Amino acid sequence: MGQNLDRAVVVAATAAQRGAVRLAPPRLRVAAVARPLQTVPTPLPKQVAAGFGLTDPAILEAAVEASPDGILVISDPGTIAYCNQRFATMWSLPADLVERRDNRALLTHIVQAALDPTALRLELQGEGQKRPREQFVEIEMRDGRNLELRTTAVTAESGIPNGRVLAFRDVTRAQSEVQKLRDLADRDALTGLLNRRRFDEAMLSELERAERLSRPLAVAVMDLDAIKVVNDSLGHHAGDALIISVGAVLQEQIRKTDILARIGGDEFAVLLPGADLVEAERIINGLVLLIRGHRTIFEGKPIRTTLSAGVAAVPTAGLYGSSNLLARADSALYESKEAGRDRVGVDRPVAGYRPRMDAHRTWSDRIREALEQDRFILYAQPIIDLATGKVASQELLIRMLGPNGEVLGPRAFLPAAERSGLIGEIDAWVVRRAVNELAAQQRLGNFVRVAINISGRTIGDPHVLSVLDTELRRSGADARGLVIEITETAAVASIDAAREYTEEIASMGCKIALDDFGAGFGSFYYVKHLPLDYLKIDGDFVEYFGRNPTDQAVVQAIVGLSESLRKNTIAEYVSDQRTVEALREFGVDYAQGFHIGTPQPLDRAWTAPPVRQRYSRLRI
Repeated sequence: MGQNLDRAVVVAATAAQRGAVRLAPPRLRVAAVARPLQTVPTPLPKQVAAGFGLTDPAILEAAVEASPDGILVISDPGTIAYCNQRFATMWSLPADLVERRDNRALLTHIVQAALDPTALRLELQGEGQKRPREQFVEIEMRDGRNLELRTTAVTAESGIPNGRVLAFRDVTRAQSEVQKLRDLADRDALTGLLNRRRFDEAMLSELERAERLSRPLAVAVMDLDAIKVVNDSLGHHAGDALIISVGAVLQEQIRKTDILARIGGDEFAVLLPGADLVEAERIINGLVLLIRGHRTIFEGKPIRTTLSAGVAAVPTAGLYGSSNLLARADSALYESKEAGRDRVGVDRPVAGYRPRMDAHRTWSDRIREALEQDRFILYAQPIIDLATGKVASQELLIRMLGPNGEVLGPRAFLPAAERSGLIGEIDAWVVRRAVNELAAQQRLGNFVRVAINISGRTIGDPHVLSVLDTELRRSGADARGLVIEITETAAVASIDAAREYTEEIASMGCKIALDDFGAGFGSFYYVKHLPLDYLKIDGDFVEYFGRNPTDQAVVQAIVGLSESLRKNTIAEYVSDQRTVEALREFGVDYAQGFHIGTPQPLDRAWTAPPVRQRYSRLRI
């Protein structure tokens, strides 16, 4: 028995050598109660002796006790011959059970701790000759732990197996840390949902699967309609609570096969495998209805919001690329917001569309092609001086020409441009064309003023600033005639970047307007920190201005602020003459909207009178 045990301990020490060695409590030896291990040679293997600098098996046995692994030595028939203290602790072996040396009871106690007792019993009692020299198995425990089992066969010089050394390592914490790292890479930290990167990977995978199985696939993009108001009025903690709550509701309601992710600040996306456009619209309409009635409780107060969504689908995955599919859903989302929010926009194939011809073309490809072929044009929408009723300036709005000359609105391509990183090139194109147009009008003796929009993604982009400076110098245009509009969304993303950016623009002589002003209480903070010339009053306060006392109070406050700071105000989304008269009475400086004039091609803007149209809340 002594020689057999020594040999087993030598093998165990060799296994322990692979792990970190640390001090451990005194060993616990479980004596064999059945046939002992057969006699095996006792001399130490040279590599073990060299590794430890020792030849005494007793000292090597002590090294086993210091191993971080739980070591169990079993003779070939499945009899426990030895275990170290770490193993006894790991498996919570009762002291009385060990003292009785009841092999059967010990084996029963050990295997019952595993989630699959039968599988573990086979590992402990399996026939050695049918097993490889060394193998690894993972064991799930009933208490939630995960153990890694490394089994090493003990053989005599004749090559006949006569025992095994089993080294158990608790990898629960290590696996937990690995899972945390995976979650950091794949999960959104706030909601625990998949993040944008992981969602893109999932969409590519689902597109391939849909093509292989010839089944439809839909995607929906959704965002919250009131998050900015919540953040500004109740704080970002309230906004976070709302996002978490809505994310949980969406996750609970979607189908088991659907894949939900948070892909932006208040933006969610969901993949709907097997769903065509009709089915996807039905599912997402249900989610919109659900969120409409949902309340998030924050600090004892209910917060309500609504959900806007856009849905796109493909009959088979090869029809469009993944970025194009998501861009189509983005465009549909844009339409749902312009139609009044709290609804679902659907990307429906237009008549005559031939998908097979465009199978591998994405919106990114089309935008690049349009930039290369100069297939962007500018429309202009007039802004009138309320004091005189005359056109004071024109806001320039971009359009894209399709391959057949059709005019595409910004909602068709701007979401894809922002998503693909092409928005900077589009902004640079707009800057060049606007400055050249300004210079041309000034050479004709017309001191006009034009306004252009800069995307929030471009804030901080030195390339666009360089283009602006170069074009102003080259063309000789008077920069005072150019107004650069930025949105509150762009400013709130990084007030420092927005301040540096706008100060650089102001130093060139251009004017600066803050769009959507008044949408949140943070607006007044931006007035203090940004070199603004114009405040464009958010359309929400203008739409019902003539008959809503709250809107009138807000506009009156904005006008008072702008007058004291010597800034001008512009009211957008003006829908009727009654609103024009009320805005003039309240002291607003300028007005813009479909009632004032619709967008028209730039070459007509300087000669033709403004074209009015019945009010439409279509974002242009």
